[in-house]
Amino acid sequence: LKWEKSTEYNIGLDFSTLNDRLGGSIDVYRKHTADMLWNYTVPVPPNLYNQTLANVGKMKSYGFDWNAAYSDQIGQVKFTIRANMTYQNTEILDKDEAANELWYKMEKGFRMNQTRGLIAMGLFKDEEDVRSSPRQDFGGKEVLPGDIKYKDVNGDGVVNNDDIVPIGYRTVPGVQYGMGLSTSWKNFEFNILFQGSGKCDFFIGGNGPHAFRNGQTGNILQTMVDDNRWIPSEISGDVSTENPNANWPRLTWGNNDNNNQKSTFWLRDGRYIRLKNIELRYNIPTTFTRKFFVSNMQIGFIGENLHTWSPFKLWDPENATTDEKNSGVRSGNAYPINRTYSCYIKLSF
Repeated sequence: LKWEKSTEYNIGLDFSTLNDRLGGSIDVYRKHTADMLWNYTVPVPPNLYNQTLANVGKMKSYGFDWNAAYSDQIGQVKFTIRANMTYQNTEILDKDEAANELWYKMEKGFRMNQTRGLIAMGLFKDEEDVRSSPRQDFGGKEVLPGDIKYKDVNGDGVVNNDDIVPIGYRTVPGVQYGMGLSTSWKNFEFNILFQGSGKCDFFIGGNGPHAFRNGQTGNILQTMVDDNRWIPSEISGDVSTENPNANWPRLTWGNNDNNNQKSTFWLRDGRYIRLKNIELRYNIPTTFTRKFFVSNMQIGFIGENLHTWSPFKLWDPENATTDEKNSGVRSGNAYPINRTYSCYIKLSF
């Protein structure tokens, strides 16, 4: 074993212009790491293998970050606008893994924490659709109409783990950013802050999206009841409910190994922008406060986590709680992020 070796190139710029009203910094980097300490598979005769640590990995990271602020005054209104952004990506250049004719099964050449799963092609329409499609080999149970149909990527007539491919970006955000405004007018002050992230995705699962997974009558998401769900016509009385493009597969009792696979059916976009904080305060004139032996007095209002804009609607996209039985799948079981409102009075004597 030996130390890892890293080579990093970095270019940075700090700037200030318009009589110091506009300023900020930009930093761009590229990092190459070799001899990374990863698990290494060692053949042990006869036909056995053992794993040990060895310097067998190579990886490159690159990205940038910047921040800027502009301050000015219009009449009696003073203001400062701030913004920042960070972008980062990491790719695996080499790793100890057996050569595979299925190139997409390799980690080499893909992102670190790459999202992988099956490619969903909607739901099985009927029994004929099931019979004429490649066999789906998950759990050993019979696949029925209303179950999720997956793509046979390697064309061998069977859908199994060999058909799991890179299908998304990654579970860790590649972009994080924020922006804010601070302003004052006479004795009033106002601050607002937005934050967000992007270039990330995740799978949903667990006891909410996968209803009755544990064979128990637990919570069922309201959106599953209200949304477009596959229902057999024998129950609904309407053949239109047997929709192969429905947003939810047929309900089953107990874990459905076929439907609960990581796939594009359950993959969700994790980007969001949040109104993180608003503060409004008023500084009471000292001509009034000194009558009560108070040097400074402020009254104010603070609101936090007031609104979130995101394509994902089931729960807060920043809630990263994972399903205890399936690593990397978010279940939404954690206590939600609170929206809070506070009023305060601040005195200085």
